[in-house]
Amino acid sequence: MKPKVLILPTYWPTPNKPIIGAQIKEQSELMLDDFDVKALYCMPGMGIKRFLIFLSIGKLLKTKGYVRLKTSEENRIDTIGVYYYNSRFFPEKINAYLKKLAYLYSYKECIKMNWFPELIHSRGFEYGGEAAYQINNKYGLPYLHTENTAFLFDKTFSLYRLKLYKKVLSNAACINTVSNFLLRNTLMHGFLTQQSFYNVGNPINEMLFKPNSTQKNDKQFRVLITGYNAYIKDYYTFFNAIKLLVQKGHTNVKAVIAMTYGDYKSREALIKITKHLNINEYCEFHLEVPRNNMPALINSCHVCVSTSLIETFGIGMLEAMFCGIPVVSTRNGGVDEFISDKSGILCDIGDYDGISEAIDKIMTKEIKFSSKEIRESVIHKYSSTAFRKKLKSIYLSIIN
Repeated sequence: MKPKVLILPTYWPTPNKPIIGAQIKEQSELMLDDFDVKALYCMPGMGIKRFLIFLSIGKLLKTKGYVRLKTSEENRIDTIGVYYYNSRFFPEKINAYLKKLAYLYSYKECIKMNWFPELIHSRGFEYGGEAAYQINNKYGLPYLHTENTAFLFDKTFSLYRLKLYKKVLSNAACINTVSNFLLRNTLMHGFLTQQSFYNVGNPINEMLFKPNSTQKNDKQFRVLITGYNAYIKDYYTFFNAIKLLVQKGHTNVKAVIAMTYGDYKSREALIKITKHLNINEYCEFHLEVPRNNMPALINSCHVCVSTSLIETFGIGMLEAMFCGIPVVSTRNGGVDEFISDKSGILCDIGDYDGISEAIDKIMTKEIKFSSKEIRESVIHKYSSTAFRKKLKSIYLSIIN
C-alpha cells in the first residue's frame, strides 16, 4: 500500500478562484504515483446566520453546522474541508480559534473515512502551518512544513502571529524552503530545534512550459511581468522603466502585465499608475490568466521582468526561462540562485534606469541570449522529475 500523506495548503483552487493555489495542487499531484495523497483545506465563507445557529446549538448540529468546501473540477486530489466564519471585527485569537475548530472537525471527517495519514505536509504558515501544528498538538501526527513566503513585519504583523509562527516551525519534524535565501531567513530566527531542513525549490512542468517562437509578434517588443498587485512587487519601478524606454524612442514596446490573481480593483490601481506616467497605451493587462494559457502568453513576449523588493523564489521568472525567454530582475533573493549571465541580467532594487537599460540592450540585440541555453541552465535542477525525486526521499525519511 502507498504511504498516506495529507496536504495542508495555504491556498487551494476553488471554483471561484481556480488560479490561487494551483501550483501547490500541481506539486501535490506529482506525488500521486508513490503516495496516497489527500488535501485538507478550510477557508472563511460561512454566513452569519449559519454561524449564529452553529454558535447557539452547534453541539446538536455536529454534522450540519459546516458546509463542505467546493474545489476545482480539475482537482485530481480528494480534498476535505469546510467553510468557517471569520470576522474583521473579532479579535485575532477568536478568528484563529474558529479556524482551528474547522480544521480539527475536517480532520475527524478524514478519520471517519478510515483514512489515517502517516504524514502531514503543510504548505505555508497561514492556514496550512497553523492547522498542521494544531493537529499535531492534539493527535501527535508528524508534519513536514514547507515555507515559501517571508514573514513580513507589515500591517499583517502581530505578536500573536509571531508566536504561532514560532510554534509551527519549532514543532515540525522537518523544514523545507523554496530557496537558500528563504532558508537563511527562516533559520536566522532561531526557532528550529533539532529538525533537518532542505532547500527543495519549486518545480516547473517542462512539458507545458517550453519554447515556441512562432507566437511572437515582431512588430512589438513585448515585456512581461507577472504577479499580484502588492508593494513588494514594486510595479512603480517597472512602469518607470517602461516610461524611459518610450522616452528613448522605443514606441514599439508593449508592457504585458499578467496578474496571477487579484480583482478589478487591484488592476485599476495599476492602470492608474500607467495613466499618471502617460504610458497606458503601451500597456496590456491580463487578470487571472489560467495556468494552461500562461506558456502561450510567455512565448508571445521577448523578455520577462521582475522588479520585486523580495522574492522567496521567483516562479514567474523560472517559467519564462523554461520557455527560453531571457529575464531581467532585481537582486531580490530567490532569483539569485538560477539567473546567470547565460539567461538574463540582474539589477539593483528600485533601479528603473538599470532595468530600462537592460531591456534596451536586449531589444537592440546589444546583448543576445540563446533560448536553448536559457532552458538548459535550469531544466535539470527544477524539472518535475527532479522535484518529485527529492520530495519522495524526504517523505519516506520522516515516515520511516
